[in-house]
Amino acid sequence: MFGTVFSVISFCSALFAIFIGLFNARNTRMSIVKEYFLQGDSKEHKDNRAQIYDIYNKNNDEEAIVNALLEKSEIASKVVSFYDVWAMFVKKHYLPLWTFKGIVGDTAVNMHNKLKPYIEHRRNDMKNYAAQFEWLARKIKSKYGR
Repeated sequence: MFGTVFSVISFCSALFAIFIGLFNARNTRMSIVKEYFLQGDSKEHKDNRAQIYDIYNKNNDEEAIVNALLEKSEIASKVVSFYDVWAMFVKKHYLPLWTFKGIVGDTAVNMHNKLKPYIEHRRNDMKNYAAQFEWLARKIKSKYGR
């Protein structure tokens, strides 16, 4: 009888622990989603994206665009790094891909397309530069048809 009671209590404790674990995992993922949006909406990141868009608004020639991106290398690098880091979070399943559904995904893919000449230039020295960002852009395109 004591063994049965102990088994039932152990089983209930295990179920409770699993429930708490799942609840914490969900809360952790939601905290990461919130952090992504906070960083993405920061003034610095918005200004950096705006400067990349501005390069394309002022230049039609591909060579002029590449030169302008290289002149603003620090800004371009910050934008690439932002998406590269968050892509790693998606790849490791800390940040759900659904975070990039809608305008957020459109912006990420658009930034990747605009920074592609810069990324290709940097890959002359670092062959895996922005590999995670590229993976993320492909994943968003294939999942959400961008």
